[in-house]
Amino acid sequence: MKNKIREFLLQKRKWYQDAGISVASLFVALVLYKLIGYIFTKINFLNWETIIGVVILYVIILFGWRYWELNWSRKR
Repeated sequence: MKNKIREFLLQKRKWYQDAGISVASLFVALVLYKLIGYIFTKINFLNWETIIGVVILYVIILFGWRYWELNWSRKR
């Protein structure tokens, strides 16, 4: 099992595959934070609008970073 995880993490991927994995990981982490926080305290620390907003902001930042990388490599 450990080797399969290592192989998955070390695979060559396109940038959008890495971006998709990181966006999905962020979404899962925020949902787990919401659920675990609610289970232990019965208080919602995050609402769904906040989670979606953070994920959309992260996607915008990722695309902006990629655009900047492409322009930087053209200028060199």
